[in-house]
This record gives sequence, C-alpha cells and structure tokens, in this order.
Amino acid sequence: MDPIRRSEHKIPQAGTLDRDVWVRDLARSMCDAVLDVDELEMRRLEQFLCGLMHYLLGKVHDRPEFRREEAVWRGKHGLLPLMGGMMDRYRNMPRKPGSEPVRQWLNDMFEEATDSKYNPVCVKAFRLLARLEHDDLENMLHNASCVVLLSLGQKIPVD
Repeated sequence: MDPIRRSEHKIPQAGTLDRDVWVRDLARSMCDAVLDVDELEMRRLEQFLCGLMHYLLGKVHDRPEFRREEAVWRGKHGLLPLMGGMMDRYRNMPRKPGSEPVRQWLNDMFEEATDSKYNPVCVKAFRLLARLEHDDLENMLHNASCVVLLSLGQKIPVD
C-alpha cells in the first residue's frame, strides 16, 4: 500500500535505517505523481523532500521533550501540509534584488539540523542543495510545492 495514503502507523525510530528507508519511500511515492521532470530534477526533488521530512521529524517528533508516546504517521494530513506551508512561505516571499530567500532558508535549516543533530540525511541535502544556481533552486522549490499539492489531492495553481 502507498505509504502516503496509509491512514495510521508508527514512524520508524530516529537514527535507524528503517527511518531513512521509510522517508525515502515517502518522497519517492510523492514524486511518482510528477511525470514531466527530468532525472536530475527528480533526484533533487527526492533529496529536498527527504531532507525536509527528516528535518521536520527531528524538529517535531524526535525531540525528547515532545515525546509522550510513539510518533505516528497519520497519512497525508500531518507532515505534508506543514511542508507545503513552509515551501509556500518561501515561494511567495517578495524577491529583493540580490536576496535569495530559498538559499537562505536551506542554509538556516542546515545550521539548525547540524546544531540540533538531526538526521544526517537532511544536513547533507540542505548543504548540497544550497549550492545550486538561483534558477535551479527556484525551480526545485516550485516543483516540490507541486509534488506536495498533488500528494494532498489538490490542484496545482497555474502561474
């Protein structure tokens, strides 16, 4: 069964191969909905979505002060809207000459993930993706937003 559509199951424990595989499978199942993306862009999308999922799981589910019970995946109604909201914030941010809010966002998440010792997958993803050219970053974020919208069963807005 599609891991995104499952209604409820335990999220694998942080720091395990099971968690890494589970997050990667989620990202891949989300990206399967996108057909018009070349192989390089698809890898970037998967890398970004995996990094963002690991980041949010580290920030929300894995911190000891927040653990009251096992973390549970509640289908597409938990993590995905949060991811979409974060991406929309940076996609719709006014662009000032010389500013690159997407790159800054990736660098900020990289620093927080490094300092807080989140999963190394997100640390590496953010570090590598922040090195992309400006247009590639903007394109990746646009495509990632579309992937999340499709995964939530929403329509992609036409610009």
